[in-house]
Amino acid sequence: MGSPPAGGCAAENEAHIPTYFPGTGNGSLAKAIDVAPRADIRGIDITALPLRTHRIRGTLANGSVGTPPGATSQVRLLPSAPNSGPQYQAAADAKTGAFEFPKVVPGSYVVYSTVGGANGPRGRAVLDVGDQDIENVSLLTTAGFSLPVQVSVEGPAADLTRLRVSLRPDPAIAGLPAPGVAPSAQGVAAIAGIIPGGYRLYVSPFLNAPGAANAAIPAGTQSLYIKSARLGAQDVLNNGLLLDAQPEGSVEIVLGTNPGALAGRVTTAAEGMRVVLVPDEGQSFRLDAYKNTFTGASGQFQFQRIPPGAYHIYVWDDVANDAWLDPDFMRTQDGRGLAIVIREGTNPPLNLNP
Repeated sequence: MGSPPAGGCAAENEAHIPTYFPGTGNGSLAKAIDVAPRADIRGIDITALPLRTHRIRGTLANGSVGTPPGATSQVRLLPSAPNSGPQYQAAADAKTGAFEFPKVVPGSYVVYSTVGGANGPRGRAVLDVGDQDIENVSLLTTAGFSLPVQVSVEGPAADLTRLRVSLRPDPAIAGLPAPGVAPSAQGVAAIAGIIPGGYRLYVSPFLNAPGAANAAIPAGTQSLYIKSARLGAQDVLNNGLLLDAQPEGSVEIVLGTNPGALAGRVTTAAEGMRVVLVPDEGQSFRLDAYKNTFTGASGQFQFQRIPPGAYHIYVWDDVANDAWLDPDFMRTQDGRGLAIVIREGTNPPLNLNP
């Protein structure tokens, strides 16, 4: 006799959450099911059992003086890993700052609040929900601090007002804001409202955050790429940024004007083979560095606007779109790619024999 269908059988202190094959509530641990044409697949059974929930209570207060918010405030409980569980939202009492989440499933979360709208004071804290209720969570808000930015171009001047410099929390957490700003014509800007935490730097339209729409590159800037971004001696572009107080100095972003170019031929390929350039470990967040194309009639391929650096190049006759962005898939491809270093300007032609 099989298990009863999910839903309708949870107790007052239990809840059902989305369950993925082979039986996990964490979407990042779900396993794909390959379905071939006319295939008859059996045994795809999922047991969806209710989870015990817990009550979370706390107080929201102004971090500088410790008083209640005094205005409409939203408090959100966000899973700290993508697709790892549900999100929750509650209102904090304007007079006392008290808030409550009545039914929360176990997991790791970030508590995030805003007071008086999106541009008001905000607060963030980490919270682990285990096997019991949690009382007296203290969440302090702050107006945040600002991060000065200076964008410059190596070479002829460009219209920098079409860019947007932004910070996204690292690790990425759905629901947290990504503060950003457009530089002036002189490349000067300041990103305001930053609360303490780890961040990744993005410069649209050249380097967009995962999931963000790819904006068109403005005329006159097609040859630009992000060459470096530093805060003092810190490599912000490749290592990210940890901010716990108002930083000293500004982030210096340099745009190069001579990106790499690579052409070549897959010697054994028919038309339509996929050729993919993948940045080496440590730069995998740089979506601007991933390049992919299909071979032409004689196996030829070419890439433009490549940020110089270390890469591996792969050839596949059948691969799912964006599979090269999946670390689990790429681990299965160890030893298949050819190591290559891309330098500024035109690189020597490459013949591949996969």
